Amino acid sequence: MASIPSYYSPNSRFSLKLAQGELWVTVVQAFTPFNMSQALLVRVVEQTPTLHLLPGSLVIAKFYDPRCMAQRKGHKYRPAMPWTYETELESAQRRRPPPNSSIYHWDLTDTPEDDDDVVGWEEVFYQKSHRLFRAEVEAYRLLEPLQGSGIPQFFASGTLNLPPSEPRAIPINVVLLEHIRDSISVGELSESPSPPHIPKELLESLFETVSRFAGLGVAHTDLNLGNVLFTPAEHYTRACVIDFGNAIVREPDRTEEGWGRVVDWYDDLMGLKLVLERAFKDLSELVDLTKYIPAQRLK
Repeated sequence: MASIPSYYSPNSRFSLKLAQGELWVTVVQAFTPFNMSQALLVRVVEQTPTLHLLPGSLVIAKFYDPRCMAQRKGHKYRPAMPWTYETELESAQRRRPPPNSSIYHWDLTDTPEDDDDVVGWEEVFYQKSHRLFRAEVEAYRLLEPLQGSGIPQFFASGTLNLPPSEPRAIPINVVLLEHIRDSISVGELSESPSPPHIPKELLESLFETVSRFAGLGVAHTDLNLGNVLFTPAEHYTRACVIDFGNAIVREPDRTEEGWGRVVDWYDDLMGLKLVLERAFKDLSELVDLTKYIPAQRLK
């Protein structure tokens, strides 16, 4: 896939259009390779009073830009689908809003049968990116009681302002999130030659956090080695779950029984257990798992 756009590169400067006003930032680091979304560490340049982010603050700007999706790469079953402005424009011109624009009923376009249907594929990439953005925003809204402790603080959402020299046919959505400083992922811990020492209370706090997701109307569905963090790296005092782009949120009219089936199917608590066991072989000795997972599922 082509190199990342210049505006996502370190030292580039751009503004974001937020509900709270315009915010200017400078890119400090791009967390590459990009996957479904594009996470950048940015520094606030100019203060937006209503956002309460002072100049110099470091935050995560997470973009949902179909131009940079890793799925554009080719593989043995499909050729690469490089981005072009012309294809993006034609896809946008053909697009019709879904009959129900709710996050709960955003039906993705079927995958084109013909690999040469580049406009059809562009629509798939757009809708996937759009769905990720809307799921992330809604999940953080529902999980507001956990922000700043078990999950990052959510600051704002909006779109990227680009100069005329960088034309796009669609708005590029973005969310601003707390930067979890000096963190280490479970994946990094699992590669350590010696078992890491994590306080029992911190491991329990992770299970407490994830156990609250369902009651607040969220199923994460994608707990993995990269999105469970401990911080600070030398003396762990906080455990944090990140990345809610693949989350499923509860529809207002879904019954308890129906939502329970969703929660049981994705089983975030069991997912967390499997992730942590990659780094902590004696997890069951550190945490009383029966407090969070039914005993029959642990067999």
